Amino acid sequence: MYTFIKKYVRKSKEEGFTVLELIISCIVFSFFLFAVYATLDIGFKSWQMGETKSDLHQKAEILLNRIIKEFSYTNSISLQIENGGDPNSTVSNTYLCFQTPVNKNNNTFEKDTSPTGFGCPVWQGYILYYMRTDPENVKKKNIYRRFVEATPSIQPAILTSITNYINATGGENVRTVVKDIYDIDFDRKGDMVIINISFQRDIRKNAMVAFSPGSNKGIEIINMKATAKARN
Repeated sequence: MYTFIKKYVRKSKEEGFTVLELIISCIVFSFFLFAVYATLDIGFKSWQMGETKSDLHQKAEILLNRIIKEFSYTNSISLQIENGGDPNSTVSNTYLCFQTPVNKNNNTFEKDTSPTGFGCPVWQGYILYYMRTDPENVKKKNIYRRFVEATPSIQPAILTSITNYINATGGENVRTVVKDIYDIDFDRKGDMVIINISFQRDIRKNAMVAFSPGSNKGIEIINMKATAKARN
């Protein structure tokens, strides 16, 4: 009888120790899983933020390079900017207009060949860049480029009734240059234009990992600035 009780107690102790080991193992394994998840979570967030930043930088550079190139062909007389391009304006100056000597049909720089105006640019029309709400999504804004034809002339002049041309989001001479931009601001400084653009993305909406509520993590903001100069 004594031997039976002794064996039973020993067996119970051994079983109890095994259960304790199992509990400890589960706890350790849980910590391991948490560490793996945290590592993957941080890695995925960093990758997603990096991809978003790269995409926004690329969009910003394409837009800036295009405006700078086209603006370099113009003259300062025809330049028009919302609010006069005042850098101290309380709201963003969201449109830019200037003459262009580039023929839209063959993309050539047109110059006068007459004896009186030999070599002078022949202005073909006007290029407008402006920001307007996306007609398919009122929560987003796009940058549009519009070409307004005019009678070719060697005389620089502003585009009259400019407000009639800066609201179109579609049409033969209207193109969407950049979609989903946060803001753009054109400031004038003599014959130069300072272009400030801003992109913002909230990747938390489509992220596979969670971000802390109320934090700014997961919101990527890109601000870029460039100067364009009229050279004709």
